[in-house]
Amino acid sequence: MNRALVVAIAALMATLPFSHTAALVRLLLAIALAATIVIAYRVGPRWKDLAPPFVTCWLAWFGWSVLSMGWSIDPDYTASELRSEFFYGAIMIVVAQYALMREGAERILMPVLATVSVALGLLAGGYFLAFGTVEVPDIPFGGPGNLSSVVLTLFPVACAAALVPGAGVAARRLGFTMALALLVAALATLNRTVWPGLAVEIILVALLVRPIKADARRLAALGVIALVFAIAQVTIAHTVRFSEGSPAAKALAQRGDPRPALWADAIERIESRPILGHGYGRGILRKELQKKFDNNLIWHGHNIFLDAGVQLGVPGVVLISLLFAAIGLAGLTLARSTDVTARLSGAALVAVVAGTLVRNFTDDLWARQNALLFWAIVGGLVGLGMRRMRAAAASAAATS
Repeated sequence: MNRALVVAIAALMATLPFSHTAALVRLLLAIALAATIVIAYRVGPRWKDLAPPFVTCWLAWFGWSVLSMGWSIDPDYTASELRSEFFYGAIMIVVAQYALMREGAERILMPVLATVSVALGLLAGGYFLAFGTVEVPDIPFGGPGNLSSVVLTLFPVACAAALVPGAGVAARRLGFTMALALLVAALATLNRTVWPGLAVEIILVALLVRPIKADARRLAALGVIALVFAIAQVTIAHTVRFSEGSPAAKALAQRGDPRPALWADAIERIESRPILGHGYGRGILRKELQKKFDNNLIWHGHNIFLDAGVQLGVPGVVLISLLFAAIGLAGLTLARSTDVTARLSGAALVAVVAGTLVRNFTDDLWARQNALLFWAIVGGLVGLGMRRMRAAAASAAATS
């Protein structure tokens, strides 16, 4: 049953980066949940294995979001969003964490994540070479916005694997392969926020794993590769996106960048309902925004914290900030472990949080399968780190 759980999580992580897979994701979540329940029943429920260290902050955010149904301007929409984001998200956190607390789970998951990353790199590169963009209808990974979010969620895992010291040659190879493939995918997106996000992730991993021997050269090599890709991306993005006659150049000339006006509008709406907000749901004001800006693509605030404020008022901004801080604190706790794998897991966890925040400062794509992938990686890193940290503590106690 342990293997069934880990395989279900691996299948979920392989499925989430791709579009039109919602039904399969729900099926795999159900299988993973059933396996978790069976295992917990057999071995006896250890609530610390099931509840993540940031559970209090998560429950506070969830509770305020549920309460918002009482004052939501669109209660049916709020109820639908709560089910999509919180119900499935909660299951994902629990099953991913529990799966990675099974011994050897990472040996199944890492090859799967590396394979998915290579597939994304090849697909994105192929579409870019064929069309000059990955913004193509019915593309299998949902376009440049979603792909850049996936890249920033998976890249810290690649960095951590690439820095495994000692005899972990296979893990290092998988990590470097995964990182290179994700950089190719990032390059193909022509997305400008993905590179600051990657830079922040690399810097954080570097700072948090400095004491691990023989890491400097590997991390420096990864940084140089990322820098080369970033320079190439800036050049290509400027040439392709804003060359004379391109769709992006025409749109910019006709309407300009709508985000400053959109952010100002979001601030005004927060000021109008500062305590309660308008009700949970990223698109709670979608009809009003589309009408005001005369653009069907503008239906939320394009900033994760402004969106939280519009939905849930200032308390929502505080609660989501505390949630991300709590996840980051869990990562820092793991990063101080005496176990190398736990430290790498903690460093990757902090980097995932930071990369997600950077990505969603100028857009808000932390929803649906992007959010589920985030929770899967977060839960997995917490589970792996906790298992290894406990093993190190038990070993130290046995030898003392």
